[in-house]
Amino acid sequence: MREMDLEDKSLSELVEIAKRAQNIIARLDLDAVSRHDPAEVAKLQRIADAVSALDNGEQVDFVPGVDEDENALPIIDPAKARATALLALLERQGFSDRLGRVYVAGIAEPVKPLAFVPHLDGLPDFDMCVAPDWSPVDGAHGVLVSERGVFAALVPAPVDENRWRIMRSSPYDSEKEMVAVLKRYIEKPALGDV
Repeated sequence: MREMDLEDKSLSELVEIAKRAQNIIARLDLDAVSRHDPAEVAKLQRIADAVSALDNGEQVDFVPGVDEDENALPIIDPAKARATALLALLERQGFSDRLGRVYVAGIAEPVKPLAFVPHLDGLPDFDMCVAPDWSPVDGAHGVLVSERGVFAALVPAPVDENRWRIMRSSPYDSEKEMVAVLKRYIEKPALGDV
């Protein structure tokens, strides 16, 4: 580090800079560099640039190709993994054209994307929305699946002025049970069942 920069840094800042430089340099495989491995030689240049930046007083939090382990598995978000598995299951069950959609009563083409309703006020967390065959009132009706249960929700018209309301819900213990509840909630009930 240049001497004038030393005056501006506290001892703890200098120690952190030194630790970061050491951490970056430790990621270099010197044997591979001596064998002229193209990937490791390229990494050497990135490391040299990062150490120069540290020397210039810059903060270097991430060095592409150095701070990442190319063999490491990606970090999987459990909620996204659950939603992906649910999406695949529902597609296999024949719900593809209903996924991410709601039924909107009172319009010519009633199956619309969930985004047709400009808010989610009143809804608990859920993984997937599935359009049912009907709506009990003018407004939007959706069947939502979460990791804990299936629930039918509606937002009366005008949808931009009303909150979602849960009409009914049911927990499930297995995928088979979840699909059965989902099918029951999607179908329009017989006249006396509403």
